[in-house]
Amino acid sequence: MKPRIFTVPEANRQIPRVQSILSRLEEWHPRLLESQERLKEMEEKGLTDPPERVRLSHELERAEHEVSGVLQEIEEIGCRLKDGGLVDFYTVKDGILYELCWHSGEKEIRFYHECETGFNGRQPLTPEDIAGMGVGFAADAETPAKRPGQIRGPWSR
Repeated sequence: MKPRIFTVPEANRQIPRVQSILSRLEEWHPRLLESQERLKEMEEKGLTDPPERVRLSHELERAEHEVSGVLQEIEEIGCRLKDGGLVDFYTVKDGILYELCWHSGEKEIRFYHECETGFNGRQPLTPEDIAGMGVGFAADAETPAKRPGQIRGPWSR
């Protein structure tokens, strides 16, 4: 599947929504892990408290549902969730695919990196980058979108 391409302003408009989604993930992911661990402990110790097992099973099912929904929302936006509250939005510069790099809590996107280099390869956005990245490729671009085959990225190798 070809990635959704963002301009910097378009990606920045998604930040409040993504931050809200990540807040929900921060709430539900630990609950998911705790329910899994408690059920595993009950199993390993041979505990057979049916009401507690049912309660934990329901907790686990709800947490799985919530986390799955959060991940689906992130996917629908078109960005990529990474570890540690990092979120990347695909963009294009000079015909090459890059990722706009945002960290939970930041007010706006200030960095980008090549797809292969990740966080350690982050570079600050310049005013030229902000004005030109993704233009002609992004969903909200005023110019006609170029065909995905005109973008060089990891899938084109």
